[in-house]
Amino acid sequence: MRYDEVPLTELLQKRPVFSIFDEEFRHAGWLDVTVLLGSESTIKGLEDDGTVPPEVMSRIRERIEELLQSVTSENASAHSI
Repeated sequence: MRYDEVPLTELLQKRPVFSIFDEEFRHAGWLDVTVLLGSESTIKGLEDDGTVPPEVMSRIRERIEELLQSVTSENASAHSI
């Protein structure tokens, strides 16, 4: 399963991913990431409905993709983060 299709409630349980969201939300002066902890939405869903500003989502995607690349050589999937 692609990382952008994993429910946020599951994805944000991964400490590195939670940290990325937290840092980017704080940097943008936006919501506290904890509001998404119980969300069944996905990254794709947040982008599609405009819940999170596009520039914030772009930075989050970029950083998650970098994180995935760092673990890809071992085991590539959203669950290996």
